[in-house]
Amino acid sequence: MIASCYQWRMAQVLIRDLDDTVVARLKSGAARRGLSMQAHLKDVLTAASQRGDDAAQLEQMRSLRAGLSVQGPASAELIRQDRDSR
Repeated sequence: MIASCYQWRMAQVLIRDLDDTVVARLKSGAARRGLSMQAHLKDVLTAASQRGDDAAQLEQMRSLRAGLSVQGPASAELIRQDRDSR
């Protein structure tokens, strides 16, 4: 009988032909963090997959900011006025 824990299988990824320096850097990063190579790679890949979401949010904020209008004088003008009043 197969244990129920095998019911939820996680995806696996195999990456071939990695440069030795890349593997060495990944191993070093895992060791620095006190993690196994697998745990470190899971963190790296998870963070990389979320960057696309961050970029979309940043673009949305930029478009919202572009729609705002600035009222009043520019900061350089305010500094100049303050400096001239002394």
